[in-house]
Amino acid sequence: MSYWRMRQQAELYKKMTGRPYKKVPAELIQLEEDIARKRGEIAASKAAGVEEKKLSQEQADLAVLENQYRQAMKAFESQLSA
Repeated sequence: MSYWRMRQQAELYKKMTGRPYKKVPAELIQLEEDIARKRGEIAASKAAGVEEKKLSQEQADLAVLENQYRQAMKAFESQLSA
């Protein structure tokens, strides 16, 4: 189970018990799962001996996902401090 999916469960528990909680954006959960899936694809491609051109494209796609993930985390954290 991913960190953000666990965090969502913890926040839902807080909500059920009447304590203050923060809604975890579905975008964070999805991006975290997409990153894990892309890393698995890259590892499988390396093991299969895929050419460097395709590997570099997959790694570029991963970098874009990671950047989106960082931006989403930053937005969530700024929501917490507001």
